[in-house]
Amino acid sequence: MRFWWWGVLWVFAVGWGSAQPPVPVVRMDTVWVGQERIDTVAVTLTFPSDEPYRIVAVRVVDNRQPFTVAVLDGDSTIFPEEPVRLVIRCLPRHNLWYQTFVNLTVRSATRLIARPIRLEARAYYLDSTYRFTWNLQGSALVNALYDYVKVHRALFYSDARRQLFEYVAKGAGDTIECVYSGRKIAVKRYEEAYAQGFNTEHVWPRSYGADREPAKSDLHHLFPSDQQINEKRANYPFGLVSRQVLYEQGGSRLGYDAGNRIVFEVRPKTRGDIARAMFYFALRYRNPRNFLSQQEAILRQWHQEDPVDSVERRRNQRIRTIQYRPNPFIDHPEFLERIYQLSGNPDFPPVPAVQFADSIYHVVVNQLPDTAWFPLFNIGTAAAIVRDGVVKGYQDSATVATALISSDTIPAAGMEFVALRIDSRQGAAKQWQSKLAQEDTITLQVRFRNGVRPVKVPVIIRLAVPTSVALWSQQMPAVTVYGQTAIIHLPDAYVPFVPAVLRDLLGRRWPVTATVQPQAGGSRILLQWDVPLPSGHYWYVIPWDHRLWIVPVVIEP
Repeated sequence: MRFWWWGVLWVFAVGWGSAQPPVPVVRMDTVWVGQERIDTVAVTLTFPSDEPYRIVAVRVVDNRQPFTVAVLDGDSTIFPEEPVRLVIRCLPRHNLWYQTFVNLTVRSATRLIARPIRLEARAYYLDSTYRFTWNLQGSALVNALYDYVKVHRALFYSDARRQLFEYVAKGAGDTIECVYSGRKIAVKRYEEAYAQGFNTEHVWPRSYGADREPAKSDLHHLFPSDQQINEKRANYPFGLVSRQVLYEQGGSRLGYDAGNRIVFEVRPKTRGDIARAMFYFALRYRNPRNFLSQQEAILRQWHQEDPVDSVERRRNQRIRTIQYRPNPFIDHPEFLERIYQLSGNPDFPPVPAVQFADSIYHVVVNQLPDTAWFPLFNIGTAAAIVRDGVVKGYQDSATVATALISSDTIPAAGMEFVALRIDSRQGAAKQWQSKLAQEDTITLQVRFRNGVRPVKVPVIIRLAVPTSVALWSQQMPAVTVYGQTAIIHLPDAYVPFVPAVLRDLLGRRWPVTATVQPQAGGSRILLQWDVPLPSGHYWYVIPWDHRLWIVPVVIEP
């Protein structure tokens, strides 16, 4: 009988660290851009021990993602094999397939570890006009938008000017406003505007590729302008004037930028309108003469500083009724966030970005060998090729720590577990010796190829539970059972931690409430269960004195 108990407990003691933890997946199949979706989900996580765990942090690994995650009702305690309830919010800006991870940092009485959950959401626009852009970025998005806008109704130049002044740019009371100076006039026909000193501004200068049809008459880059300021702008690029102002009117000015170039700075009220018109022209006409390259950075800044307003939307819609195609960067300003450059390579540079989710980990090693698992995330735009994992900080005389990773490639928006394995040295006694028997800190580091910087995290290793298993040997504890309560008296022992689970002869777990009470000459453990347990033989595991001790508990019929 004594040897049978030993065998059951040995299987239980070494099993938890041998398998990589599964990663649950939470999917939101249809989410609408601009509308918040809230789901409550129950997720079951795996843990390396039977202790209760408390959630101490919940963090979406990639803060560029549209997810926020919280524990439902603030209930942060997780019991093994019981699901944790999470509230997941998703408020997307783009019609993309979002994929990322949320990391739960959990703490028990003996360890601080991480558990990842994969999050996915498919976001769509309510309007079907841009359905063709779903999940496109970089050159794929640019090419799709180009195919859309290139099929538009082209006008003769005289017709374009008339439409501009008599319909597209008209405000309340037949007012026309200069895009650069803000000067306003009230006219009914475009000839009257010309008579009052207005003319047509080509935001993309005619000398840089807007001198032929259909570019010359494309309303998306034509604006009413005061003749004098239009002449001053000429064909200079847009930029920020930092010194030697040559001309200024209505908040716009001409002068030298920090690079000693002459540039034209647009007033804050309309600089975003100008930027989006330039982006449209570069998209539709393939950036003629590469005019956008010297100013794309500042135009993107203006695009952010002066977002789309109702006047610009009205203008865009009016042009759409004439040319049959709108400016996509007005309909969806966020498209620019998915394009690296319009004046160069639209694809974002393939760069891995690998990180551990937490800044420190705590683990307790239960036996030799033992393994702990740590999630490693790649939130970059390219796969990270692993060179190796290393451990720094200690090499104990009887034990050795090794870092292992299950794959040599961590894909973009993916993750892999890093295993920290503690084992005995060849030929060394399987006993805890030296300072590691108390506590030690190591550095877990993963190195990569192709110049990617290594990542590392400190891990505090502590031995509070044993390397061997036995029945209580000196004097068998007295066990008394009263109804739904068992009292275990431990002679000559004080146990600081007791697990809250009984096991039957088949290894099944039966949860109990367990408390330990110091007393003269030893300790007393009080076990209580809420519902009556079936009669039969059970066993209770106690970590003490660098061993796992088992105590038989018999419940009579």
